[in-house]
Amino acid sequence: MLFKIIFITLFGIKIFVRTIIDRFNIQFLHNNRDVPEEFNGVVDEEKLVKISEYNSAKMKYDLIKELVECAFLIMFIFTPIFSYYFNWVNSFGIAYVFKALFFFWIFFAIDYLVTLPINYLYVFRVEQKFGFNKYSLGGWIIDQLKSILLTAIISFLVIVPIILFLKNNFNFSWSFVLLGTLFMSVLVFVFMYINPTVIVPLFYKLKPVEREDLKNKIEEIVKKAGFKLKGIYMANESKKSSHANAMFSGFGNSRSVIIFDNLLNNFSEDEILAVLGHEIGHGVYKHVLKFVSITIVEMFLFFLTVALLLSSQTMYASLGIEKNIYAGLFVIMILFFYVVGYFIQPFNSALSRRYEYQADAYSKKLLGSGEGLISAFKKFVVNELSVIEPHPLYEWFYYTHPSLIRRIRRLKGEREK
Repeated sequence: MLFKIIFITLFGIKIFVRTIIDRFNIQFLHNNRDVPEEFNGVVDEEKLVKISEYNSAKMKYDLIKELVECAFLIMFIFTPIFSYYFNWVNSFGIAYVFKALFFFWIFFAIDYLVTLPINYLYVFRVEQKFGFNKYSLGGWIIDQLKSILLTAIISFLVIVPIILFLKNNFNFSWSFVLLGTLFMSVLVFVFMYINPTVIVPLFYKLKPVEREDLKNKIEEIVKKAGFKLKGIYMANESKKSSHANAMFSGFGNSRSVIIFDNLLNNFSEDEILAVLGHEIGHGVYKHVLKFVSITIVEMFLFFLTVALLLSSQTMYASLGIEKNIYAGLFVIMILFFYVVGYFIQPFNSALSRRYEYQADAYSKKLLGSGEGLISAFKKFVVNELSVIEPHPLYEWFYYTHPSLIRRIRRLKGEREK
């Protein structure tokens, strides 16, 4: 019972905190109609209203999705539904490891269907209303199926080795904690390596950038930063949305530059190079590897939690089921990543914002000026309806990138107001 009380209490605190902070930010965006001097002549009050409406709508849909998913998880785990579901899957006349897979896969499918209408309405109502959605219904469905397939593959790679190692007869073991952490660390590096060559092409058609002058300048700044490239590619994001972005992805001989066609078509050469300079800065300062190091520590804590809880009867008594590894692992994953992870988020966000400032500074140093990046930020506001300045509490809790106004002032060498 104590485990159930702690779990539900943490869920409740998460929803309460999320609702309050979102409400603060929506009110802040609605009431803030003063155009910062940095955006005079770029943004007017009408544009600020549109920015507020778009981002408020996004937050409302995200919050609705969060509330629906939380309600579903609490109902699924802490009512007789969980024991019925467990007994049903456990009755399958198949090998134990496949029971574990089906236990996760069937749940993922149900959870996906529960939130699917919200995801659909967000893309075809909010993104459509504000002119960002370029998806056809068929294209959106295909990408959803690809995401499902990728989730199935990743869950297979994670769950099967753990279940085979534990074999439903588990007592606390440091070897499990250490080997589990090592295995997940290797898996993270594998997916980082194959991201530009396997993962991204699943969702985008990539082709080499054809603008030779721009390509040569990109190769020049990449070489200046000390990196070698597999290639410089354009991704057909315009088939899905009008959002713009770029990636400096992979490592070793898989490292590639991937530029969304919206960035190529709507931004100047200086702006494109400045955005890429920022992404290269992340590589120079090894920000991704530093975050991977943090992820490894979190993985260690996760496997330690798994080892402690799976070897105890307390959790299973709260769930009303017999001791079972895959059912216990499922509940711990929800608790650790969906609930506890939420409260870790502000610390990860703070570190990420620090890294973003460093990457901005590197772009300025690499290109000899921060004007290209400042100009790109202003276009993000005009073209993407990006928030210029959110509520400070919302930014502190959620923003992995500093607000645009803070980044511009930092690039100009001004003190943040």
